[in-house]
Amino acid sequence: MHKSSFINGFGQAVYPTKAKCFFYRLIHCNSRYVRKQKKADLVSQYILAHTGSYLSLFLLQSNKDRLGISSSKTLFNALSPELKSSIEGIGLNKELERDEANAIGKNIKTTIIPNTAGKATRIPSQTKQYSLINFWASWCGPCRTEHKELVKLYNTIDHNQVEFISVSIDDNKSAWLAAIEKDGLFWPQVSDLKGSKGPTARQFGISAVPYLLLVDKTGEIKAVDLITAKKIIISN
Repeated sequence: MHKSSFINGFGQAVYPTKAKCFFYRLIHCNSRYVRKQKKADLVSQYILAHTGSYLSLFLLQSNKDRLGISSSKTLFNALSPELKSSIEGIGLNKELERDEANAIGKNIKTTIIPNTAGKATRIPSQTKQYSLINFWASWCGPCRTEHKELVKLYNTIDHNQVEFISVSIDDNKSAWLAAIEKDGLFWPQVSDLKGSKGPTARQFGISAVPYLLLVDKTGEIKAVDLITAKKIIISN
C-alpha cells in the first residue's frame, strides 16, 4: 500500500490530500458546542463534495447522531446510486428509517410479546413513569458488554418509577435463555424468537443491535441511547 494512503471503515485504501486536510480540521475544533457544530458542518461539506466516495458513506454512518435524522437523510439521498445500493448503504438506510420512526418525541405503539415462560407480555406496560426497552441478541457481543452497564443501572433505580424490559431478536431459545442467566438479567425478558426479520424487529425497525428506547408512561420516546436515558432516570 502507498505510504500516504489509509484504510477507511470499509477496508478500502484512501489517498486524497483533501481528505487529510478534512480530518485535520475535524480534529482541531475548539469548545464543546463549536466542536459539535463544526464537525457536523465539516462532515456535511465533505459528503456533499464527494457523493461517490465510500469515505462519505462511512462518515455519514459514524456521524448520523451528531447530524440529526433530517440532515442525515438529506445527505444519504445525495449519495450516488452505487453507494446507496451497496450492502453498507442499504444497512445505513435501514438505520435511518429506524431512527426516524423512533425519534424523540414520537410515541411507540404497545405490543404483545411472549416472555421466557411463553406468557404474553405487554410492551411497554405503561404502569411506571418510565420504561427502558433494551433490544439485544445472545450472539451480539456489544449487547452483552452493555448488559454490565444495564445491570449497574438496574440496581440503583426506583423500581416503582422505572421498569426495565429486554427484547431479544434471537431465534434460538436455548441460546437466549443461557445468555439471560449468564448476564444476570433479572428484569422481564421477552422475544418472539423470530430473529431480526420477525414481527417485533419489524415493528420497532430494529435492523441492528444493541438498541435502546426510554419511553414515558404515555409511550412518548424520551431517549434512544443509554447515556441520555441514565441522565433522565437519575434526575427524576
